[in-house]
Amino acid sequence: MNGSSQYFADEFNGPHTAMTEDQLSFVYLRYSPDAHPGERVGLPLVVVFAKTGLQIVISPTWREQLEREDREYLNLLISDWQETSSDMLPSLQEALSELSVGPLQAVESGPIDHDRLNEIIRRISSGEASM
Repeated sequence: MNGSSQYFADEFNGPHTAMTEDQLSFVYLRYSPDAHPGERVGLPLVVVFAKTGLQIVISPTWREQLEREDREYLNLLISDWQETSSDMLPSLQEALSELSVGPLQAVESGPIDHDRLNEIIRRISSGEASM
């Protein structure tokens, strides 16, 4: 995949330098394997999209927060997303932003500026947005 990377929230220094603000959009997701519909609990992760690729931001302790089966499932999803070709990124973004049923649900999506993105990442890193 062109330009794909995964970051833990505590090591994310902002979007790739080639990503300008007008190019950035995101999908804020929550992985909640046991949540009931409408609950806003779970493991947060952010997929940041640019024309050149995507970046995934997730808590550095995410593996400790999930059972083995859930870790494997989420690992597979992240690997699949990272393999998405740049011409298919808009389709992936649309699909992720429409997730509303199941263990992985979209919380928020759309264009994002660096300040808002950094605030979301700070919240994930500090645990304010965790399970």
